[in-house]
Amino acid sequence: MSRKHPSKIQMKKYQFFFLTCFSLIVSLSGILNPATGFAQNLTEVRLQLKWKHQFQFAGYYAAIEQGYYRDAGLHVLLQEAKEGENPSDAVFSGLADFGVCTSEILLKKAEGKSPVLLATIFQHSPLVLVASAKAEINHVQDLAGKKLALEPNSADIIAYLNDEGVSLTQCKLFEHEFNVNNLLSGEVDAISAYLTDEPFLLKEAGFDFYLIKPVMGGIDFYGDGLFTTREFLEKNQDLVRRFREASLKGWAYAMANPEEIAKLIYTTYSQRHSLDHLVYEADRMKKLIMNDVVEIGYTNPGRMESIVGTYQKVGMLNPDFSLEGVLYSDYLETDTPVNWRVLGPLILILIAVVLTAAFFYRLSRNLKKEISSRIAAESELRKSESRLRTLSLAINQSPVTILITDMAGNIEFVNPWFTETTGYRYEEVAGKNPRFLKPGTEYGLNFKEMWDTILSGKSWTGVYQNRKKNGDLFWESAIISPVKDKSGEITHFLAVKEDITQKKEREEEIRRKNEELSRLNAEKDKFFSIISHDLRNPFNGFLGLTNLLLDEFSALSESEIKQYITDLNQSAGTLYLLLEDLLAWARIQQGLMPFSPVPLELKPVAGKSLAILSETARLKKVTVENSIPDGLIASADQNMLQAVFSNLITNAVKFTPQGGKVTLSAETWENEVTVSVKDTGIGMSEKVSSGLFSLSGTAGRTGTDGEPGTGLGLILCREFIEKHNGKIWVESREGHGSNFKFTLPVRPVSS
Repeated sequence: MSRKHPSKIQMKKYQFFFLTCFSLIVSLSGILNPATGFAQNLTEVRLQLKWKHQFQFAGYYAAIEQGYYRDAGLHVLLQEAKEGENPSDAVFSGLADFGVCTSEILLKKAEGKSPVLLATIFQHSPLVLVASAKAEINHVQDLAGKKLALEPNSADIIAYLNDEGVSLTQCKLFEHEFNVNNLLSGEVDAISAYLTDEPFLLKEAGFDFYLIKPVMGGIDFYGDGLFTTREFLEKNQDLVRRFREASLKGWAYAMANPEEIAKLIYTTYSQRHSLDHLVYEADRMKKLIMNDVVEIGYTNPGRMESIVGTYQKVGMLNPDFSLEGVLYSDYLETDTPVNWRVLGPLILILIAVVLTAAFFYRLSRNLKKEISSRIAAESELRKSESRLRTLSLAINQSPVTILITDMAGNIEFVNPWFTETTGYRYEEVAGKNPRFLKPGTEYGLNFKEMWDTILSGKSWTGVYQNRKKNGDLFWESAIISPVKDKSGEITHFLAVKEDITQKKEREEEIRRKNEELSRLNAEKDKFFSIISHDLRNPFNGFLGLTNLLLDEFSALSESEIKQYITDLNQSAGTLYLLLEDLLAWARIQQGLMPFSPVPLELKPVAGKSLAILSETARLKKVTVENSIPDGLIASADQNMLQAVFSNLITNAVKFTPQGGKVTLSAETWENEVTVSVKDTGIGMSEKVSSGLFSLSGTAGRTGTDGEPGTGLGLILCREFIEKHNGKIWVESREGHGSNFKFTLPVRPVSS
């Protein structure tokens, strides 16, 4: 029965909304490659190809030529397929260890075999029907009553015919000759073929033909896959892993260097195809492998379930068929699967998606329905055009960016707001991947996560950074959703994006202010802790001594009174130093401390601090050595530098046991002086040293003779040194002493 179809003008009007999906799987084959000799100490494995040597198996040739198999400890023998035989049977019978297969491998599992799909090479099958133009076959329905030749492993073609209601019993079946001769001679009207292969020969012959693809009916199977058996995998898990990794590495090299591998095949393996034919095959395979979109070898479990559903729908698999044990991932230890969050789109986006999906459904149904009359078709066309105009008006007036891409991610449509946001006109971005907008820095978009989500049929939501035409960076919040046809197959991707740059800037400002507030609160808490604890304790001791003197003065000996006075003097000195540190810190926080850097000779400034602290060091029997070179000049504020030396030397003596040593040294490097105060004391752990210069992280420690400390002096040192545009740090290990270092500029710095 003949079928009417929309006119070419009608088809052209709807051309924007159709997705031309990629064709199905190429049949593989091959005999042992005589060019490779068996390498000593390598494990020999056999790979059964689906067909004769050609570019279809480029990755395995590349893996051999580049030494990837050899590096994996393997010697791989390539076996060509024999005409009329199913190549996968060689693997199940033990004549080969690995094989190249199509999605038909699922039917083998249903027969009781145990295949394991290790990797999917072709994301879309190249298997199509090539029909002679003379036979007037323009649609799958026209095949009824025609002469048809199908090769083995044509399960997706058969599934397509069954789904369209065209039984093989309605066709006149001929044996496939594995060439195009019977099609050229008119002996048959249509043959199964590969999009990457036979069209080249037909074009060379000037033959007029028409392609019928399963994807036209929503059947989009995976193409060439690499497989083995469960029994072989369980016995040789490490070998299988090495073979798989080396093979995928070979495929990556082959797709990056197609002309080189084409020459290799022609000169080493087979001249059955011309070099031009091999290059043609390589070019067509790029759209099927899609290695610029997904990683070579990737298999989506959700899509495999969809393929199983198609087979079940047409009666080629039982309803209770299970994928369990078929995918290589079933045998790997993996982390807990990620539960993808699917956020609801905006109301406007939902309207756009629903209208688009409704349009696809109606258009697909109309193409499969028999059009009863020209008037009815024109009426339906007018209705569709009205809906399209309404949808187009809504999209064009939308205050958010709306972008539509094909399955490879290439732009097919942008609305005016895209131009308003990015500065790019549609003509400048048509056919490009939106990734060209990325800024080349950390911009927050995980492409693998995004593609895994949308290819599984779910919506992806994320925030990332892009770059406008004028070079400005901006932040976008995006919802990217797959657009599906009535059979549930993805045809396009719809992205709805909003410029949230100002929102991100406000969030960043709030974050910075919160961090600053947290820091100030921590410093305030530490400041009051020092006042309440470290200042009160010396006062308690001071008051205790004075009360003792008042109460017991007449009963005390002269030496006891002198000792008490000495203790009072030391307490008063400790209190004075603590108050000086507190007042200095407060003045710094208020910006009241003067800063007047001048050229200073470092050794005398350090010597002045040593003179003040010499008695403390003498009593503790700690040697302090000033090894700063004479005449070494740095630009510094004298009062601040004096305070830094005093604090660091005091700390060094405090935490150095009797008989220890403290050494001062300095050296110049370019426009900077590095000063070192090194001791042979008790040192400190990394946990302690990491918080020394932070008020919120400091904790006072007592010295080796019980000397008190608050840690505030080191905070002052940090403030003073940073005022000079320098830096201060410590190098220390417990039990191995400490080395405090700081830098000063040679030239003066501004206040």
